[in-house]
Amino acid sequence: VKIGLERKGTDEVERRISVDLDDALLGDVLDEIAKQANRTVELQPDGIVMRRPLKAFLPFDGMIMRQFPVPPDVFYAKEGSGDPFGDDQKELLDPRAYLVGKGIPFPEGATATFVPSTSNLIVRNTPENMEFIEAIFEGYGTRNSVQLRLAAEVYAIDCADALALFKVRNTTRALKQGVMELVEEGEAELVAFPALVTRSGQRAKAESGWDLDYTSGIEVKDGKASPTQGSVRVGCSLEVDPVIGSDGETIDVNIALSVSRGEPKVLARKVAVGDTEWRFESVELDRRTLSTAFTTLSGQPQFIGSIAGSNATEPTYLVFVDAEVIEVVREPPVPE
Repeated sequence: VKIGLERKGTDEVERRISVDLDDALLGDVLDEIAKQANRTVELQPDGIVMRRPLKAFLPFDGMIMRQFPVPPDVFYAKEGSGDPFGDDQKELLDPRAYLVGKGIPFPEGATATFVPSTSNLIVRNTPENMEFIEAIFEGYGTRNSVQLRLAAEVYAIDCADALALFKVRNTTRALKQGVMELVEEGEAELVAFPALVTRSGQRAKAESGWDLDYTSGIEVKDGKASPTQGSVRVGCSLEVDPVIGSDGETIDVNIALSVSRGEPKVLARKVAVGDTEWRFESVELDRRTLSTAFTTLSGQPQFIGSIAGSNATEPTYLVFVDAEVIEVVREPPVPE
């Protein structure tokens, strides 16, 4: 029995591939067809795929180039103070050295470059080595394309009420319910509700308020003195760095939150430097900050901490965070 296959879209449209099917195994038939058509055969659950061999697309040195989405913290040094947003956490490691440490060879001409702004790794290597690199970062592309909605709720309550809640409410749900009861009674209030949407593996920040500038000191250069300026943020800021887990439900979140309330108080003093009298300023501001890392489930609120004031008469801030995986869907058009 003879069969013929035309190779459409090429200069060899008239050429036919003939295979003898008499007592032939299916695998042998596919191999013979692929050989005559200069193709490779790949068996998949829903069919058979034939591709041009990879060699046909290789440059003369045998290298190929691939781009891999990776978690944002893979190529950063882990040493430091433990603050996920601290400056001492931002030492960028050599991605080539990282892959070599994983056993990936880098022959002459092979390269690896990490782009922090997009959290993408660009690699140039041989096809054989690229398969091992793909195995290391498999699945990150799917996870990094997922979007997440993150919202923080900050409540101010009396310090004694906070202690009472902690004694009897030992889960996030019970604690949140107790806080909402105090809100209804007028004994607690929502002071900040920053929220944003970002992709998995992408750092994002939302800010509100204004910057207060003040004269913080003087700088002497070439025998001349000039004032130096300081600045403090009055308002609220939320910075997050979320990564979705491989199960599509677990979310690892680095978060930095800052909330300030009330009018800042500027304190001034005068200091004589030589023949000139200088005015220096300092700022008093009720500013609360929280920086931490935690793991939660999509759509499940998480209590992440309380921030007490400078004394027991000032309210305590309780912080809840809700992280949720969201789908990108096309909304129906608005009727005219």
